[in-house]
Amino acid sequence: MKKKFDVKMLALCGMLAAVCFVLGQVSGILDFQSVKVTLEGLPVLIAALMYGPVAGMAVGGIGTFISQCLGKYGLTITTPLWILPYFVAGLVVGLIAMKKKYTYKTLDFFIITAISEMVIMVLNTCGILIASKIEGWYYPTIITGNLGIRILIMIAKILIYSFIVPVLVNVVKKVDNRQYQ
Repeated sequence: MKKKFDVKMLALCGMLAAVCFVLGQVSGILDFQSVKVTLEGLPVLIAALMYGPVAGMAVGGIGTFISQCLGKYGLTITTPLWILPYFVAGLVVGLIAMKKKYTYKTLDFFIITAISEMVIMVLNTCGILIASKIEGWYYPTIITGNLGIRILIMIAKILIYSFIVPVLVNVVKKVDNRQYQ
């Protein structure tokens, strides 16, 4: 089924971008310098699964941009490094959703969530490396020393999201009440 943008879809994507911002601020409390536990990827995943790559990129890009600018870091030269992972995750998940024609089995949610979280983790790790070089706080152990904990956090998020996302997608489908196949 081809997705057509309308007012209801734009409103739902706007709300998901707002949720992305809120989750970025709330989960930002668990910030340990180069390891930050954040849940911003959840609304990006839902938007991309429901509406495709454009919606996923918009929710990821706008939600994390606002979160970055209004959060404790503000607008800096490295801001694009922190927006890019969620933007790209929205694109990748949206393209997968289009290929699957927006119909999913239980295992699909696990695989798509894993791909999304791996994209986010890899790009965030690259962002830490680049930002540390730009801002002058680079040490080799910033990347290697925290990689294990970052992978464990990613795995935990994959497992948790795999159970939550199918329920949330069904709720958004009911709110949207379009004819889904």
